[in-house]
Amino acid sequence: PGPITLARTPHNRSLCNICGYVWYASGMDITLLAERRKRLGVTQAELARLVHVSRVTVGRWETGESQPIHLAAQWLETVLCRLEAEQAAEAV
Repeated sequence: PGPITLARTPHNRSLCNICGYVWYASGMDITLLAERRKRLGVTQAELARLVHVSRVTVGRWETGESQPIHLAAQWLETVLCRLEAEQAAEAV
């Protein structure tokens, strides 16, 4: 896939052009992180390595204990979209 873009939508949201997930002004909808990660078959440790954070940080994001800063959220979304695109391509 090409570069990921976030199109503006009403209510201060953005929509990813690859996966269609909604981003809010503060970043991605983090409540879906664990669900997306598990659906991709990726461990917290693997996702942490791809996003360049610790496994503990990914766990905190998933439980809502903390939120990724804007740049980390963008990189996280990029990684998840790429993994989803690769998984979809393999399914074809």
